[in-house]
Amino acid sequence: MQWVLKSPGLGPNDPRIAPVLQAAHAAGVSVAGELELFVQALAQLRAERDYAPQLLAVTGTNGKTTTTALTALLVERAGRSVVAAGKLITPARAAWALCVGADFVNTARGFMFALGCIQSLSCHTDRCPTGVTTQDPSRARALVVPLKTERVYMYHHATLHALSELLAAAGLDHPQQLRPIHFSKRTSSTEVMSFAKLYPSLRPGELIEGTQDPRFRDAWAMARADSFQPVG
Repeated sequence: MQWVLKSPGLGPNDPRIAPVLQAAHAAGVSVAGELELFVQALAQLRAERDYAPQLLAVTGTNGKTTTTALTALLVERAGRSVVAAGKLITPARAAWALCVGADFVNTARGFMFALGCIQSLSCHTDRCPTGVTTQDPSRARALVVPLKTERVYMYHHATLHALSELLAAAGLDHPQQLRPIHFSKRTSSTEVMSFAKLYPSLRPGELIEGTQDPRFRDAWAMARADSFQPVG
């Protein structure tokens, strides 16, 4: 045994796992969680494939999509290769993200719904009412693996099928052909504008030269290369 992986919902002093952790430490077995596994995977990528990606994670309540898109654009304009992704659930939202520049879409939350997650926000307590994120055997009984496996598969299959229908309706063959012109937004009770007009792209070097685009002008003027503190 090389690892003992602890659920983030259980503290190290929890009586249900404390003896196991103590035994692992006594035997010289590493105790870790999901973040340690992720770091190990990155190290393995670098050692085996000479691939060492740098990751930026954006989290919060509101504004994540805009911040992620702007961050990806800044990295790209700096001459670095970048892939931007965000968590979206429906095929329409996935197509929307791809049309405004996302390279791919992460939809873990959709798979969680397919498993039976009801967003009770109790993942860290080990008291998940649907058995998805718990080590409690009495609660885990709600997670019937054969049934949930089929539901997860059907969700994924239906999502890809619906996305292909959206592409076909636009006369496209592949998601990479999606552009802002393919989506429109109702801006008032009588007006509709395409994403191409609502979200125009910055030209190369525009931020450095000085943009007048109100989406970026004020924030860019406050930015500093040597500090996260805003200017002024």
